[in-house]
Amino acid sequence: MRFTIVAESENYYRVLHYRNSYDYKGKKKSISKRKFLRWKQGRIDDTNYSNVEEIATRTEEIELTDKERLVLNYLIKEVKANKYIVEKDVVVEGINKAEATRTVRNVKLLSSVKLQRIRLNKELKRELDIDIESYPTVICEVNI
Repeated sequence: MRFTIVAESENYYRVLHYRNSYDYKGKKKSISKRKFLRWKQGRIDDTNYSNVEEIATRTEEIELTDKERLVLNYLIKEVKANKYIVEKDVVVEGINKAEATRTVRNVKLLSSVKLQRIRLNKELKRELDIDIESYPTVICEVNI
C-alpha cells in the first residue's frame, strides 16, 4: 500500500492512496489523524467507509460563449435525432468551421452536456448502425 499525504488540516490528513504498484492515479481520501496510524499499518480496512471517507470530485461550472452554445445545441439536437454525428459533418450557420471544430474537440464542454467524442471501431459501427467504409470520429452520448 502506497500513499502520499497531500494536505494536512487540524484534524485530518488528505491522502492520495495507491492500492498497488500498477495504480498510477490513486484515490483521494480524508483520514482523521487519530485513525491515520492504524490505517497506515493496515489495521483499518479502507473499504470500511465509516472509518475512511472518499473525497468527492468537484465539478466546475463552465461559462459558454454564444457560438459554443449554438454548436452544443446543434450537437445535442443531432445526437438525439440520429444517435450520433460525424465530427466533420458539424456545420452551424453563422459559425466558421475552425470555431465549430474547436468546440467539438473540447472535452470539458462535451462532457458538460453528456456527450463524448470517440473514434469508431467495428463494434461501435455495428452498435450505432453506421454504414461508412472509414472509421471517423463521431460525437455520441456518454453511455455508449
